[in-house]
Amino acid sequence: MEAIERLRRSRSSFVFGMKPSTECFSMANGGIGGFAALLCDWLSELFGIRFTPVICEWDELSRGLASHSIDFTGDLSPFPERLKTFVMTSPIAVRSIKYMRLEGSKSLLEIEENIDAIDAELQAAQSLPLDREKHGEISRITELVLMADFKQAAALAGNLCGKAPEDMR
Repeated sequence: MEAIERLRRSRSSFVFGMKPSTECFSMANGGIGGFAALLCDWLSELFGIRFTPVICEWDELSRGLASHSIDFTGDLSPFPERLKTFVMTSPIAVRSIKYMRLEGSKSLLEIEENIDAIDAELQAAQSLPLDREKHGEISRITELVLMADFKQAAALAGNLCGKAPEDMR
């Protein structure tokens, strides 16, 4: 309790940095939603010090933690090299990964095992003429594009639909 009292006297708030995700996202009203926002509200009430969620990309999060402009995050796994630098708790939440597919469709393992054949199929389909009278202006999407972060994906999506990246959040 003494440590918390010292913190209350020396700090009026803490910054809780998170990458954009379902756990931390911008809402239409400009606020931040998701688990991170709820956790910050709970921590603020528990300790009597405001915890403010902030959305940032990985590089911003790393720099912020190093410079102490970001105090906490829920985005770091406790790898041995990080334990040398950061004070880390046990996980604050369990992140489940769910994989769903249509019944009868190929599994990820089947796709991976047959990627060369699938690529050849896509290349062949791409070279077929498109019946524009029957299908209108439908185009085939045959390219997988990997993005480094949310900003890059938002910029590409914005370019494709004619919106500025900030409108894509």
